[in-house]
Amino acid sequence: EWVLTVFDTAPADGGAINNFFLEICGEGELRPDDDGDGVFDDGDDLCLGTPPGIEVNADGCPVFRFAADNFNLAIESESCITNNDGSFEITAVMSMDYTVNVVGNGLNITEAFTKDYRLENLATGTYAVCINGTDGINTFEEICFDVVINEPEPLSVSSAVSLDGLQAVLTLSGAQLFNIELNGNLIQTESSEIILDLKQGTNTLKVSTNLPCQGVYDETVFIPAVPVIYPNPVVETLNIFLGQTAVPLDIAVFASDGRLISRQQHDSNEDTISLNFAGLPSGLYYVNVRGGTIKGTYKVLKR
Repeated sequence: EWVLTVFDTAPADGGAINNFFLEICGEGELRPDDDGDGVFDDGDDLCLGTPPGIEVNADGCPVFRFAADNFNLAIESESCITNNDGSFEITAVMSMDYTVNVVGNGLNITEAFTKDYRLENLATGTYAVCINGTDGINTFEEICFDVVINEPEPLSVSSAVSLDGLQAVLTLSGAQLFNIELNGNLIQTESSEIILDLKQGTNTLKVSTNLPCQGVYDETVFIPAVPVIYPNPVVETLNIFLGQTAVPLDIAVFASDGRLISRQQHDSNEDTISLNFAGLPSGLYYVNVRGGTIKGTYKVLKR
């Protein structure tokens, strides 16, 4: 590259470049390149007379590349965690003598094929695959790509029961299809979140996928129809199990003759409320619980 720089040092006038040229004087002869491939014909070019526009290598010989759609690749990831049963298959559109080299996860193999190639029993990971080939006359440039073998995610389930105890919300991940068994009834869903209606009493919940190795999620949810009071007889502390029943609750304790012993308001979200019976005389008491859908009076014996 030659650069001409012109400076106009005279003020208040203009100018123009009318002509500019270089004279180059050299010795020797120009090296010939009759086929115009950029490789000199007098020794470096091993393939003289290549057609115009053909890609050549440093020796001036044509470069043969596989067509962009010559290979079809199919990958199968592991069916389950640690199964090491992943695989991939290569199908060539044009049949010729191919050589494939696979490197990764401690594997380094080189094998030949003409149309189809399949490699099985692969663990999770990334494999570098390189293919070259020849049609008996021309050798094609090597093509390389990565094959990634994955494994399924573990089944993940989180559940939350509504404050009124009427519904359970499940958040799911790890599969495309989930099998949910609620009290013996099968529900299938592809959603990552589902709301289930619960019944009073014991609810059995089981979540699985179509892959047994992903595990099974089991949970038992107890929704009492009425509060469960224990221990009865009581010595010092009486517990009232409410399950997921909404609060607030009004709880009153009466003696057997009808006298009000205590009255309390409970506004917490705890599923169990404790009452203090320490210091009360032995005998029969009545515990009245009211709030929301709960209305009942229960006999309690104090030792």
